[in-house]
Amino acid sequence: MLSINSKGDLLTKKSITRKIYNNQNIFSSLLKLSENEHSEKRRIELLKFSSKWACTEHTGRFSSLELETMLHDIAQKHPVKNKKVQTNSYLHVMTSSYSIGGHTPLANQWIKQSNENEKHSLVLLNQIVDIPSWLLKSISEKNGDVFQFDYQQDDLTRAMLLRDIAIEYDYIILHVDMHDIIPALAFSHTEFSRPIVFVNHADHTFSLGLSYSDIISDLSVDGANFTQTKRGKVNSSIVTIPIKIDSHPLKTRVEALSELNLTLEKDQKVLLSMASAYKFHFFENYPFIDMALTLLESNPNLLIFVIGPDKQQDKKWQEAYQKSNGKLNAIGYKEHDEVLLYKSITDIYIDSFPFISYTSFLEFAAKGIPSLSLKTELNALDILKDTPNFCNDTHQLISVIQNIINNDDTSIYDLSQKVMLSYAPNELWKKKKYELLSSIPKQHSLHWDFSHKSNVDTYDIELYLIGQGRSPKALFFKKIDPVNNLKIMLIFLKFKHLNYITLLPYFFKIIKTIFKRVK
Repeated sequence: MLSINSKGDLLTKKSITRKIYNNQNIFSSLLKLSENEHSEKRRIELLKFSSKWACTEHTGRFSSLELETMLHDIAQKHPVKNKKVQTNSYLHVMTSSYSIGGHTPLANQWIKQSNENEKHSLVLLNQIVDIPSWLLKSISEKNGDVFQFDYQQDDLTRAMLLRDIAIEYDYIILHVDMHDIIPALAFSHTEFSRPIVFVNHADHTFSLGLSYSDIISDLSVDGANFTQTKRGKVNSSIVTIPIKIDSHPLKTRVEALSELNLTLEKDQKVLLSMASAYKFHFFENYPFIDMALTLLESNPNLLIFVIGPDKQQDKKWQEAYQKSNGKLNAIGYKEHDEVLLYKSITDIYIDSFPFISYTSFLEFAAKGIPSLSLKTELNALDILKDTPNFCNDTHQLISVIQNIINNDDTSIYDLSQKVMLSYAPNELWKKKKYELLSSIPKQHSLHWDFSHKSNVDTYDIELYLIGQGRSPKALFFKKIDPVNNLKIMLIFLKFKHLNYITLLPYFFKIIKTIFKRVK
């Protein structure tokens, strides 16, 4: 396997493996730096930085006993307040909620598909943008409260607020970012008693949470196997993604085209994909674009829309639009009603890759639209297994698309019944959720018997390359004190990771701060 990075350097399996181990060494050094820090406040900031590093720069590790142990040691120093538990109450905890993406609708369905006599409340730990109105509506309908923390408060303060609220609820349901240290500081205490469910919405990457979660709610068989083999042996169960099933029938093609102000030529087919822009980006390449352009060369009557990426904001998509004479069109974010119109004119749906998008795929497949997905190293939906909709490579994907274009009968690609059976938020899905909840003890406990995987395998190499297409440069946290900032800088210098650091602004800030102290 070969790839080219932005500097034109050839990346081989051996060189990528070396880079991953280098990231692992940086992670270990950051943990050591945290361990040696005596100030609780400064240690928390270092642990936060370490967790973020493990998530954004792949280290070959998917959990960290050392990191969670240090967070536990801090949590243990702050006593738990005993409070009366509200009957039939559930507290949902999110780092942030968003109007787009999959994990907020996932949390929303956990709330909506619940019994009438239950109270469901929501805590937002780091909410900066507006909370989606439909999420607030779901909480209101379940007689719940919304607690939006001040994101400018320090993590320990927010953690103690979270703990004080959570102790009053029967169950805690975590829909948090995988690197968020606040839940660990809140719940990693031997006297915290309320059972915790960790919803594993990003089941392919590093995560905190194994020590303080009583059960992991995985989304698929692949996700559950990943949890056990790569993060460590833990208590887990599968509750699939409950997608929103739109009750409105699709409009006729003529009606939808009129409302979209579009014109199609006779016999012209429409292929569509929808996901966040980064999900189409692989390292320095856009394999989806390459596939689409190849497909258009042999199919002049094909038109491809991509919702999410925007050709006005991304040069690669702009070039693809021009090269295809407007037939490969990245049209940016669209509101729900407009997405429904595009569904009405779609003949074939293709899942994004290399990052797949569970929710978008299921929503199109539920309408009976032939929906195809490319096999990647990331965990796949269970219903795709052993179906012609699941393609091993882009050559097979193109071949299947070609077959659909050339044949009127597309019934073998119709997954709508399977989607409705396994992913519709119905009584069967609700039953699975309550089976998971009933399987965990009423009393919360900590779990320290998990072990992390440290060797580098093929999955790690693929994940590293995928991550390079979206990883931001590792910036030093402004809250970290100048001395530790300097130590972090030296760690990066030691392992020659200068290309990941925006160095000079922080260097001058450190020097300026130290100079002020000397004066």
